[in-house]
Amino acid sequence: MLYKRLAHHWNKTKAWMGDRYNEGKKFAGQMDKLAGLGRRAFALAAPILDDLGQGGAVQAGMKAVEGYDQLRDGVMQADSKVRGHARRIASAELF
Repeated sequence: MLYKRLAHHWNKTKAWMGDRYNEGKKFAGQMDKLAGLGRRAFALAAPILDDLGQGGAVQAGMKAVEGYDQLRDGVMQADSKVRGHARRIASAELF
């Protein structure tokens, strides 16, 4: 009986963790789409701003884009590590 309860809760925990991961992945994808839209809008506005003498704004925008790229790379590396751990957890035949 104890064995069945432990197995049940272990499987529920794995399912819960998978659901949370998928929700986070979906949210990150939506944020990445918005960032891509912002990047394209900035690419359109940058030459106009530069012509209007707003070079500082263009530089600040470029710095923001570079910061996002660094953040995205860090998240992608963390995701790779999480996937490796998830594979090991999923393949663990504890019960």
